[in-house]
Amino acid sequence: MKQLMIDNQFLEHAPGCEFRMNKPEKMGPIIENTPAKFMHHAPYGTVMHHEGILKMWNDGVGGMRLYTSIDGIHWGFAGVTNFPKPSEGTVFKVDDAYDHELEYIYFQDKVGLFIVPLKDSLHADETPCLVARHECDTQNNMFWDRRINKWVVYLRGWVPHRDFPEIQERSYRSVIRLEFDDFSELKEIDSPIVDGRTQRAFYPQYTVMWPEQENEIDIYTNAVVQYQPDLYLAFPSIYKHLRYSADEEYDLLDVPNEGLVEIRFGHSRDGINWIFRDEPYVDLGIMGKDLDCCTSYMFVGMAETKNEIIQYYWSSALTHRKNTLYNAYDREYGHIHMVKQRKDGFAYITPTEGKGRIITKEFRGSGEVKLNIETTVSGWAKIKYKNDTWNKTIIGNFTDYIIPGYGDNIQLEIELKDAKLNSIEY
Repeated sequence: MKQLMIDNQFLEHAPGCEFRMNKPEKMGPIIENTPAKFMHHAPYGTVMHHEGILKMWNDGVGGMRLYTSIDGIHWGFAGVTNFPKPSEGTVFKVDDAYDHELEYIYFQDKVGLFIVPLKDSLHADETPCLVARHECDTQNNMFWDRRINKWVVYLRGWVPHRDFPEIQERSYRSVIRLEFDDFSELKEIDSPIVDGRTQRAFYPQYTVMWPEQENEIDIYTNAVVQYQPDLYLAFPSIYKHLRYSADEEYDLLDVPNEGLVEIRFGHSRDGINWIFRDEPYVDLGIMGKDLDCCTSYMFVGMAETKNEIIQYYWSSALTHRKNTLYNAYDREYGHIHMVKQRKDGFAYITPTEGKGRIITKEFRGSGEVKLNIETTVSGWAKIKYKNDTWNKTIIGNFTDYIIPGYGDNIQLEIELKDAKLNSIEY
């Protein structure tokens, strides 16, 4: 059992401590989008372990592209798929417990949500099946939820504008979630069709990520993963509406659908109720200098090594409407970038100031307990078991520091100074 220090679920007390987000290290573009190499990368993609290697599907003009990797760092181009277009969707495993069949979920403009079985990683096998008439647009994300033993899908949702509820184009983007046993149940979100186009329907009962209308912020994508059976992580892109002109910003209603997009971080214990950090997970680059200074979208999925998590995002130096105001590269396309995160290190608990102390809830130790912990050379972590004389002081940076842990109903007491505790495994 592994407990990430992301909330109070595993803690009885934590006086003088607080939870903080750990930002990943930006590693720069790993697949550059130049006229000579892999042109026209689009913002959405899927990463997964499949058939013993890492695979990445990335939307692009002319078809979704497949890349493969052994280490998650060096990627090779494997070909262009024959998946249906538009292809603003994700690939998912039919049975997450086994490494075999794949399917692809995507949105087709003006129609709705489709699913198509895949013959292999490059070829769709059958005629696509329409499962819902809903304008879900970008990054449709489906997986088998191991906690509830049901399918779960996260889709684009719509929230009416507070001042213009009757105008479809003014709707704010949100994220809706449905759980189901059979794809036919997705008919619950069938929406009206007007002039041949599926309308933007509002489903408050399914909405799990809401826009900030007062700040003119949409939730653009979701990038939800089930990291553990009882822990879901999300890396949504939030879209701040800004109005750029040659000399000054202009009003929201003057020219619609323009602004900047950045990646945030949130977690949930049930996939429905989310807690988000009020800061970027991946910072935008420097305006007019960096390749990723205006828009960023996290791919669904991640790669894991012994000590690190690797994630991938698409980014560009163009605004949402491809304004070149901050583009120093004279390019009309973006790049796939990589970030490295500490193993299980998306968040940590640390003293608010000075020293702090945490006491875990009771748990059963089967022999050893592993601590993912980091201290400065002037700091430490003093560890003991409650109602026991055993104790240990740790100084240094460890992803799996082992201490003994035997028996039922044991509790850890850890005093921290200049230290970060990321996770406890037992």
